Amino acid sequence: MITALPKRLTSPRSFVTLLVLAASGAACTPASDDVNLTGISGLGTSDGATEDTGSNDTGTDEGTTGDPDPNCGPQPPQCAELIECLSVVLPDIDVSDIEPGGSCWCGTTQDAIECRDLCVDQLEIVENQYPNVEECGGGSTTTDPTGDGDGDGDGDPGPLPNLTLDQFYLGSHLLAPGAAVNYYFELVNNGPVDTMWVYQDRVILSVNDVFGDDDDFVIHAGAFEFIVEANENYLYYIPITLPDDLVNGEYYVALELDYTNVINESDETDNWRFDADKLVIMGEASVDLAPSDALASEYAVKTGTPTDVSVTVDNLGLDDIGPYTVRFYYSSDQNITNNDTLLCSVNAPGLAGNSATVVEDQCMVPELEGDYYLGVIVDPSNVIAETDETNNIAFDPALVTISPLDVDLQPSMIGTGSLSVGADDLVAYSATVTNNGADPTPPFSIAFYYSLDANITQADKLICQVNGPALQPGASAPINTNCDVPLIATANYRLGVIVDPNNVINETNEANNTAVHPNSVSVTAPIVDLEYSFHGDNLPFFANPGQNISYTLDVWNNGSAPSGPFSAKMVWSVDANITNGDIEGCTVALASIPPLTMAHYVFPCTVPDFQIGNYYSGAIIDPTNAVPETVENNNIGVSFDAQIFN
Repeated sequence: MITALPKRLTSPRSFVTLLVLAASGAACTPASDDVNLTGISGLGTSDGATEDTGSNDTGTDEGTTGDPDPNCGPQPPQCAELIECLSVVLPDIDVSDIEPGGSCWCGTTQDAIECRDLCVDQLEIVENQYPNVEECGGGSTTTDPTGDGDGDGDGDPGPLPNLTLDQFYLGSHLLAPGAAVNYYFELVNNGPVDTMWVYQDRVILSVNDVFGDDDDFVIHAGAFEFIVEANENYLYYIPITLPDDLVNGEYYVALELDYTNVINESDETDNWRFDADKLVIMGEASVDLAPSDALASEYAVKTGTPTDVSVTVDNLGLDDIGPYTVRFYYSSDQNITNNDTLLCSVNAPGLAGNSATVVEDQCMVPELEGDYYLGVIVDPSNVIAETDETNNIAFDPALVTISPLDVDLQPSMIGTGSLSVGADDLVAYSATVTNNGADPTPPFSIAFYYSLDANITQADKLICQVNGPALQPGASAPINTNCDVPLIATANYRLGVIVDPNNVINETNEANNTAVHPNSVSVTAPIVDLEYSFHGDNLPFFANPGQNISYTLDVWNNGSAPSGPFSAKMVWSVDANITNGDIEGCTVALASIPPLTMAHYVFPCTVPDFQIGNYYSGAIIDPTNAVPETVENNNIGVSFDAQIFN
């Protein structure tokens, strides 16, 4: 359907349309008694005065031409003249439907009348457009069919139309495949004569801004069935439906007029117009992740050791896919599920449509024993909507044998660069680690601690933690590092180590992972004494639970060294005995205080949403005892009176 905005051309329908209608019926079939075309007045003569006798005459009527089918009506002379003219000026035009015995004369009476009228109209137009062509009623000869009548055959064109476009755009530029959309265009004939024939236009999509290359494809083609008058322009819109299989993405859009070059124009290069905006196709994503070729790098592995795995992942869909997850499993059978033992998980960055990639990782063998299949699940949580959710699993058909790791890490020969150190001193620490097992160990970690006794645990004060190398059976490795002495209270400590402190490695003996230096280490902390001085707030006499509050807090450092950063905890208590167990309002981080200095702090807080009543306001300096102090019993303060909350 072609709709004009605001006016539609009123020229008669072209006979091409009528021929299509005739072809859809019983074209060229014998006429029945009530559709006897041979007796229609005016069809057999140019002036319409001759009447038929009513019989199926074989071309003896005055004014008829050719040798028509006796079962069809005669061909009017105007159509014969039109055919003769077109054979010279537009020889590629198919005129079979108006030839003697054509479908125009074998259909209904109304079809024949309309075809005759169209021949008359089109003949007038073509004669006006080619006034010097003898076959079109002009005075020239066919040696100079488009000339100016001088007979020199130089091909000088006569007056010609020129079709072009002043506007072209789609009604919407964000659509799904299969969507309906109108395209709008302003059709212009800036030539001095009317167009004289039906022509074809088409809408073309391209993935780039070059039209005419291999990536173009037509989404609509149709006949424009109206005469475009000289020096006229018209606004039209035509509804079309996009292909259902249009791939998501961005497209350039163009409209091409008369792409079969039916109309001879003064300029054949301006029949294109491009939409200024690109068309974005956004339908359901066509993605399909399919793993294959799952491979284990080795088929006899030890628990707790690294092993390499890989899988090929194909995106069988047309669209690109964003990040996705690939999980590797050990399974007792070939039915791989999320309930199998997870080996490792990989976050893949994304995959283009119709492409493949290899996903690989190095994983730690879990605590299993026996024969297992290496399995893979892509998108195991079904986060990505795929066209096929049944092909996300693959496995290596060869069994992997897993056996326990026979390793035993034992530290010894603990050393230190000094047995008398101060907080923040950089000190050398050392130890030797031996593998007493029959298998090589994976790389391990070792942690150094200061402890108040010879029983070294993770609850002691951590100095630092470093990594050690993999060890062959019976091999030893020295561990040497330099670390800062942590801030702890002045005292004598034991230096100890723990190998594999987080039990990452499964060992045959887990009881021999600690060792201690035979001598004590004297640690001297800086002299710091944080003392509560005063605190206040801006609450009214009657306050509300949950309201905002601003605190002021004064704290002294009575020591001879800077305190370092510390924290203060503001609490509310039903009595004047302030403890860490009271209701916390907030805990704030405070800056270091120089020696022998009082610091004044101001900070916001919020009153807890507790029950109404009377509460004392309290402050606790260094509530977790993170700062070693010479005096620890002067860190708490309380308000003189209880605050009323109602």
